[in-house]
Amino acid sequence: MAAAKPKRWVAKVKTESTHPPEGLFTKSASTISRSLASKKVSPKGPASGLRMLSYFINRGGKGLSAERRATLERAKILLSNRVHREKEQRKHGGVMIVLALNPGSDSLLVERGLDFSTPRLYILDG
Repeated sequence: MAAAKPKRWVAKVKTESTHPPEGLFTKSASTISRSLASKKVSPKGPASGLRMLSYFINRGGKGLSAERRATLERAKILLSNRVHREKEQRKHGGVMIVLALNPGSDSLLVERGLDFSTPRLYILDG
């Protein structure tokens, strides 16, 4: 008689802290990270969204294509940077110090219209 398959713990995992919209993980890295950082999707903050993304990547396993995995990993980096940035802001009282070395490396700074043509140090207020 064949041994029964062991039950997997991930089948029982339910989330109440993060509510991603349908089809979010099929979009671009910047869209994924922006959405998971929003209060609407992650009421407990972007760190909760980061955990959800990591869980999704781990859960996808071998079923994810190399391209999709790379996009999700890029979203994870963007979201991780955002979490780190928010921690730094809290630590420094709302002032953000940024050394911009790589053009287009941070979507938040690009959205603010900062120049990345040469390495610069920016001190941003909240």
